[in-house]
Amino acid sequence: MVNRLVEAGIPAGPVNTITEAIVEPQINAREMVVDLEHPGIGKVPVSGIVIKLSETPGSIETPIPSIGQHNEEIYCGLLGYSKGKLSNQEGEH
Repeated sequence: MVNRLVEAGIPAGPVNTITEAIVEPQINAREMVVDLEHPGIGKVPVSGIVIKLSETPGSIETPIPSIGQHNEEIYCGLLGYSKGKLSNQEGEH
């Protein structure tokens, strides 16, 4: 099908499956998929940093958080809730 489109003067190319895309050498060279160690799961592939900047290249260093992992930091640290209110010991508002 792609050949017929190209022969007709229509710019076209094949579309890779996810598996085909992940094993492409350019994907690996640009670190578009990186392996990250996740506690309890082990090594998992995650999306890399899409935009590459020479001065601030960026990196992925931590896995996705578990559900509620940062609740105390956000609610108590940033929002000023007490630990009792966070654990619902002071009642709901």
